[in-house]
Amino acid sequence: MNSMIMEYCISLVNLFGIVSLDRIVYIYNLQNDDQISLDELKDEVEKNDNYLRDNLAIVKDHELVALEIIMLGDYDKEKGYKGDIPYYIPKKEELLKYTDYTYFERTSTYDNLVDFFYELDNDILKAEELANEVRIS
Repeated sequence: MNSMIMEYCISLVNLFGIVSLDRIVYIYNLQNDDQISLDELKDEVEKNDNYLRDNLAIVKDHELVALEIIMLGDYDKEKGYKGDIPYYIPKKEELLKYTDYTYFERTSTYDNLVDFFYELDNDILKAEELANEVRIS
């Protein structure tokens, strides 16, 4: 298994929810000296289907899709959200943090939201929980 390619697959599906195999190749090649082709990626994805499933991703229609999207029946809805909005591509070090399913970039906006909820109730755990609910909605 080419672990770097798989790390990109998992990171990108965790970041975007749905990501085309073409986009994975583009981002991988943008950030790495060793270049891959679409055929190489397809081979890796096919050989590592169980690894992808273990990391909550599946292949559907030439894309990697978060298993949660499929299970909730939200594939068509999620596909429609993207439209022509450009993809956010973090630097390699930041991107690979998304291999952890629970990771998210904690921004100052998010911290301000936590502070706002904390001021309402003086309960930091509740403030974090509410801010996280807003973040994932």
